[in-house]
Amino acid sequence: MVGSGLYLAALEWRYRQGNTNAWWEIKSETGKTIDGRAIYGAVAPYMLAADLTFRYQTNTLPTTKDGWNEYGKQMAQALIGVTVRRRFWSYVFRQETV
Repeated sequence: MVGSGLYLAALEWRYRQGNTNAWWEIKSETGKTIDGRAIYGAVAPYMLAADLTFRYQTNTLPTTKDGWNEYGKQMAQALIGVTVRRRFWSYVFRQETV
């Protein structure tokens, strides 16, 4: 239930951002593009799923092999990056309690 709520909130946010170059880009009120990866944190996989849905529904998915390769790298950053950060801090906190 929580995951569905996060996904739907991410999808609404993605639609409000409109067509951007990358799933992690945020358009500010002034029109400036901001890198949102640090802001998204653990919600990044939901933002990525929302971006895939948005691009599918607006017919803006990558059309070339190079485009999909780049998108695959971005997927890896979203999915692996969250796991690595969690494991790092989990390790750090376990070391302090020992």
